[in-house]
Amino acid sequence: MRDAQAYASPEVDANNTSRSFLKLFAVVAVAFLAVVVSGLGITGSYTEIWDGGYPYVACEFTFHDTDGNPVSGVQLEVIRESGVVRHHWPIDDFYIGRVPVSDKNGKLIFHCCGHSYGGTCHTYFHVIKIGDCGAPEYTCNFLHNGKLVASVPFNDLAFAPESQSTRQGRTVRIPTPEQVYGGAAIPAVDDLPEVTREFKIVTRSIIVQNSEGHVTRL
Repeated sequence: MRDAQAYASPEVDANNTSRSFLKLFAVVAVAFLAVVVSGLGITGSYTEIWDGGYPYVACEFTFHDTDGNPVSGVQLEVIRESGVVRHHWPIDDFYIGRVPVSDKNGKLIFHCCGHSYGGTCHTYFHVIKIGDCGAPEYTCNFLHNGKLVASVPFNDLAFAPESQSTRQGRTVRIPTPEQVYGGAAIPAVDDLPEVTREFKIVTRSIIVQNSEGHVTRL
């Protein structure tokens, strides 16, 4: 009997050792996961308050038909992300009472005289972003005889690579924010204050298709 008990004891001890090892492994694993999750919560979630801005940019569009003839009368319309028309910002010479229109040579020119923006961006787990996390989005639509013929995101123009633009000093006349939003009639162009700066010149050439419903998107 004593020999049997002596033989059984090591087997019982081995089982207890195995169970203890598994419990210890489980505790370590849980602790490790807790540290990882806590680390993600701390390092992966943060808030950034940032500032940015549009440069001084002059956009020069040329419109012509499929035969190469210039198309006059193409009008600019600036739309914000919500779909509402946005006057004066970021395009300074697009406001109520003044709409840039292509001339007899098919050329349409409009300007952005450098506007600041910024916001607060919340980032979670390095991936999820909530809030104002980038430049505002505006779309430049071009209409001819009331029909949309071309569309281009303004940010693609404002931040066009240097290889797609040149620089030029020029003077433009634009209304001040007080003149735009003050409620009174905006003075004639010749009576507006002058702005002289070096502008980034961005050019685009657009073919106005005769087929109804065809819109050029850049």
